[in-house]
Amino acid sequence: GYARLAESTGIATPVLVWLPTTRREAGARTALARVHAGLDDPRAVPVATAAADLLDPAAPHPSPAAAVWLPLTSARANRAGPRYNLADLADAWPGLAPPADPGPDDGESGDAAAASPYRLPPPSPIPPRATPNRIARGEQ
Repeated sequence: GYARLAESTGIATPVLVWLPTTRREAGARTALARVHAGLDDPRAVPVATAAADLLDPAAPHPSPAAAVWLPLTSARANRAGPRYNLADLADAWPGLAPPADPGPDDGESGDAAAASPYRLPPPSPIPPRATPNRIARGEQ
């Protein structure tokens, strides 16, 4: 599904898989590598895994943003490699295009949707009016 999404939008969106233990991570990486290797363009679906038992329990704020992420490449599914901080994970995928620059007005103008076909205008802060079904359920 992620491969079809990347193909139809032209946007590679990394898939991050968080698992409870490194043992479960190793099993998941084996299964993911099998599927990943069969994709037409594996670079369009970058994958990384991490495990909760890699977090430092002595840290004041253990975080999944720490250096616990291991990128998946079909060639080295189970081979240990460097683990990355979440912020630096994009460095593991050198072919991954950087996010588009939002521009100077950052979508605050009325033409935000015109700037990019994938960018939606923000929703109204006012909730929609109640439909007849909602009113009927609330009165019962």
